[in-house]
Amino acid sequence: MDLINSIIMDFNDLTVKQMDSVDFLIRAKMLSDNVEYIASKPFKADIEVVPFDLPREIKQKREKLDQYKSQKKLLDFKDNLIWSLYRKMKEREEQDEKRLENEINQEIKGWSTLVDKYSQELMKFRLICFYCGTAMQDETINAPCAKNFNAKLPENCKGFDDYINFSCWIL
Repeated sequence: MDLINSIIMDFNDLTVKQMDSVDFLIRAKMLSDNVEYIASKPFKADIEVVPFDLPREIKQKREKLDQYKSQKKLLDFKDNLIWSLYRKMKEREEQDEKRLENEINQEIKGWSTLVDKYSQELMKFRLICFYCGTAMQDETINAPCAKNFNAKLPENCKGFDDYINFSCWIL
């Protein structure tokens, strides 16, 4: 260790001080030789292992293993909880979807019956007199027809028609 410190001090002296080039070359050669000597010097490769550390390491490993087991249980619990919440959410979503679909179908059915009702009410405005072709309205439905003076109706006459039928008019 002392040799390494002396090499560092010599190197600092060589780089900081202004000196004669011959003196510099001599000191640089000595510095190079010292560095090679230290680099080639063998060092102790054995690492001391205290045999009494092994039980302490085993104890630490067991504690870590116990922590792993408890953390694994926590992770499993978390996974099960998330999975059950996900399944419940899916079931609730399916129930809500079915309920919404039923409500939509009921609403469509209600609108359909309402449309049918109003379309039948509107049909009376499309009805025309079999004889004169005037539109049937609440005021004229039971009024005498201007074209039909005969009290006798033809066989195919309903008294009204939903379109103008010129071929069966009595003129």
